[in-house]
Amino acid sequence: MAATTLAAVMAVTMNLSAVSAQIQLPKTVDDAFTIDVEPGEPPNEGTLTQSNYISQIGVDTTIAAPYPKMIPVVWGPAVTGTNTWKQYTEPVGDGVDLTVPTDVGNATLRDWGILDVTAAPFNATVNDTTDDTAAIQKAIEYGKYYQMAVYLPAGTYIVSDTIHLSSGISMRTGNPMTLIAQKNEMPTVLIGSKTGTTTIKLKAQASGFGDPTNPKAVLHYYQPEIGPRDKNDNPDKITVEWGKEHAADREGNIMIDSITVDTNSNPGSETNPNDGAIGIVMSSAQGGVLQDVTVDATSSLVGIVGGSGNGGSWTNVTVTGGKFGIDSRSKTITVPSMQNITLQGQTEVPWLAGAGGTTVVAGMKIMAPSGKPAIVRTTKSQPFFGSLNLIDTSIEYPSAYNGPAIVTTATNGNLVDSAIGTPSDPSVPPAQPKYTEAIYLNNFYVKNAARVLTNNEGTNGIPLNANTGGWFHITEYATGKTDTWNSLDWNSKVYISKTDQGYTHVGASDNAAPLSTLQSKHGWTAADFPSFQMANIADYSVKNPIYAGGAKGNGNADDTAAIQAAINASDYVFLPKGYYRIKGTLQLKPNTKIFGVSPAFTTIYTRPEDIPAWTAVQAVAPLVRTANDANANTVISDISITPPREIANTRADKTNTDPLPHPLYSLKWQAGGGSKMRAVQIEPIRTHGFLGGTKANLEKFQMVPGKFIHPLMLITGSGGGKIYNVYAQLFGEKANATNPALSTLDESTMRLLAIRDKDASNGLSLYATNFEYLKSDVQVEVLNSHYVTFYGSKTEENTTYMHIKDSNHIRIFGHSGSGSAPYDGQKTKFAPSSPIEEAKKGYLFHVENTTNFLITSLADQVHVGDPKWVFENQVVKNPYNYYYALVVDLHKVPSLNRPSMYKIGNPAGSPP
Repeated sequence: MAATTLAAVMAVTMNLSAVSAQIQLPKTVDDAFTIDVEPGEPPNEGTLTQSNYISQIGVDTTIAAPYPKMIPVVWGPAVTGTNTWKQYTEPVGDGVDLTVPTDVGNATLRDWGILDVTAAPFNATVNDTTDDTAAIQKAIEYGKYYQMAVYLPAGTYIVSDTIHLSSGISMRTGNPMTLIAQKNEMPTVLIGSKTGTTTIKLKAQASGFGDPTNPKAVLHYYQPEIGPRDKNDNPDKITVEWGKEHAADREGNIMIDSITVDTNSNPGSETNPNDGAIGIVMSSAQGGVLQDVTVDATSSLVGIVGGSGNGGSWTNVTVTGGKFGIDSRSKTITVPSMQNITLQGQTEVPWLAGAGGTTVVAGMKIMAPSGKPAIVRTTKSQPFFGSLNLIDTSIEYPSAYNGPAIVTTATNGNLVDSAIGTPSDPSVPPAQPKYTEAIYLNNFYVKNAARVLTNNEGTNGIPLNANTGGWFHITEYATGKTDTWNSLDWNSKVYISKTDQGYTHVGASDNAAPLSTLQSKHGWTAADFPSFQMANIADYSVKNPIYAGGAKGNGNADDTAAIQAAINASDYVFLPKGYYRIKGTLQLKPNTKIFGVSPAFTTIYTRPEDIPAWTAVQAVAPLVRTANDANANTVISDISITPPREIANTRADKTNTDPLPHPLYSLKWQAGGGSKMRAVQIEPIRTHGFLGGTKANLEKFQMVPGKFIHPLMLITGSGGGKIYNVYAQLFGEKANATNPALSTLDESTMRLLAIRDKDASNGLSLYATNFEYLKSDVQVEVLNSHYVTFYGSKTEENTTYMHIKDSNHIRIFGHSGSGSAPYDGQKTKFAPSSPIEEAKKGYLFHVENTTNFLITSLADQVHVGDPKWVFENQVVKNPYNYYYALVVDLHKVPSLNRPSMYKIGNPAGSPP
């Protein structure tokens, strides 16, 4: 079909109307407010202290309506007096407050760190008539304030207005406090029933939900911007601004789990008053997840808007109905990942796709509307942004469709972006019947469509025809293009066996139908991950006195024996909210299933003065170690496993604060078979807040910085299974000429993740990984390992992100982030003399001696010009011509090229 003819057909079938829209903010959002962090006028500023800061900042911190603008923090130990820090009751300043609210009902769950919305003081009614909006909102505010999960038991909760989800805003302790922050420790964690169905149902004719030109969400996650100090005018004031663009990149750990949202208040009615409704608006950063979520958006506008940056993802999500199923074109999210997604019953387009970087989908089923595209993809401002990976995906039309299933829009507009800003168009964007670039397909199926996509721009594109009379299956397809940006031609090409193949690769195809497990194999079942709702859960709690007297979880008591006793006695081990201090490695059994409430609220850790006890037994040790078993069924979920940042000063000279080697790391994973890990955080914490950051405080509490010498997470032996949403970042100092002992990491050995000597007994799948900020030679390492697959990866830092060597069957689907590589080994802001020497360029990905290798859709945030600092001079970003995005053995992919596919051999995800 000619391009002009196809354009005419698409314009008719896609109902192109021009209507402006922007999502309404939740009505609970307050106006901007300013915090004076150093009271008084310079140069005579006062000091905020533990005793006076609430009165000095002048902001309401109570949880009475209209809810707190600022949440009081947990304070670390005082810096005055002669007590040693081990005597203090709160283990981590700026961490999780262990206070139990006395006015909350359902004492059993309350004491475990969980709020029941049907108990006092919320008293949600769980019926089809009473409005529970206020009750749910109040529980969410309590949950942020007391750092607890919010639980909605099975039943239907009627709401008439937006439920506002956000993370708490607090002040960091420094004694005096100098920083205001949105905190990973104060997220909204919303959990429904895992044994029944929890439904949040929009009330019929609810006010504000009837206008698709002014759409409104039932659940809306929104974070305000926190502005920097005005150094020219008010150097000691910080402003929190509501009504600006959603600050999704500032926050993580938000969770919506096992919830159904129903906007279809008039089923069967031709006129539905909620046709401007959106089920969920959620754009989030690391740790943000939607899991086991269903949205019924019948007769409404959109099911879900947003995305989760890597380190978080969406898994087991179904959207039924709506004009659109998912709109993931949020401006504030890069590299979203999704697993086991079902879209069905949409009237226009099931998925409006495209975000920063590469979107990776593993397991998606789309039941497409008659005569319309299933996916409309939007390109973005930078080269390669908006790239799309579809693995194990099917699109099914009810009858013959003569157009392509996947199209690209001609504009960069957003349908309904994260919250506010320039009004956007809630109609279907106009299709661009040209070259559909930056698409990678693997094991992809389409039924009853004439084409998968249309490529007819010049000689680059190869149309991918399908089958209007049944199924069409393609094993692999990759396409790229030349994109002019900043007066440079950026190439996205295909490489096979280290040879440039041009812009398109078409693999084998047939007319086979997909297996029933095509998408579900990337998700999990209800039985895979235990929770606090399982039967006889009290028997499995580590606080049960039958386990060596019971763990205390208060950060001070030694809980090693109690937790190990629970592991030895049962396959299920539940850790309620708390800090669980251990003094020796916890050894899991092959079938151990250890789980907490949330990685934000349940932490296994040790304290600096405990470390000598560890080193007396073993020179380097993990806090948790699995059994080395290829047939294991180990589960670790919803928990943090973290060594401290500082360690005890064992030197005779207690005033010496140069780092000492840190002998501990978080996790040694050796479990294979059906083993799974989900929502586990492994980065070190700063024990007792930020007091360890100064020489005086280190000396006072007899601590020194730990010099990390071992990967935080080591996967080895039979380590396999599926790992979801694990992320870590570790800012550290590096040695320099002035102080060669300064380094707080061993650059040659320290990794955030290392996969070493993993055998070929089973496959390892890592979904939505995000490892960043490590100023080491390499952040992630794969050495002498077999059958490893990354579904979505992201990084930020100026170093080699991943080194793969002496391995086999390694696959990386999609990569992005602001990570770059050093030039001439300089991991600082460094401008070399001209011209650039090719031999001095660093590598973002470095692959050596690895047979059967695949990487797709490299889409790092390319930069042109001089090196620049990001994140307040914490990370330097090098320009594209200082490094190679990919080097395989001696083959260096040109710096202006980001392969849409680079393949050697025929890599597989698991052994045959």
